[in-house]
Amino acid sequence: MAIYSMTGYGKGVAEADGLKITVELKSVNHRFLDLGIKLPRLLLSFEDSVRNHIKSCIARGHLDIFVNYKNTLCEQENITCNEFQLELERIPQFCQQPLSKYQALQANFPQSFCLLLHALQSDCPMQYPEDETTLDVDLTQKLIIQALDIALDNLIAMRATE
Repeated sequence: MAIYSMTGYGKGVAEADGLKITVELKSVNHRFLDLGIKLPRLLLSFEDSVRNHIKSCIARGHLDIFVNYKNTLCEQENITCNEFQLELERIPQFCQQPLSKYQALQANFPQSFCLLLHALQSDCPMQYPEDETTLDVDLTQKLIIQALDIALDNLIAMRATE
């Protein structure tokens, strides 16, 4: 039986549909399994699944687990304030077209500008707002587990080489 170090670090990233989950694990020696899980408020409901998944892979050590959430749709294009003002001035001509307002904007403006306007409309929330009620639970769960698996693989590999 191989002897593993208790000290290690692992990082995993999973991304899909504009959602990016990053998991970082840091472990040190401890007689029992002791987990310190740090999640953003939006992801607190996933703490039990993270805990159970780690327990199925790691038997001992003190682990600090950091999970981060990022909406990458907002970063696809950057737009400056001056560009934003110029684009705002062009809106009225496109809103009068037979297409819906958002479709007209999508066809004629940068994506970041359209996403911002889309988010500002009360009846059109963005795909991943900071609200638990509109979070895609299945996709988020899948990405957390994928990122966690990658981080665990990296952690275990580092523990084996220590």
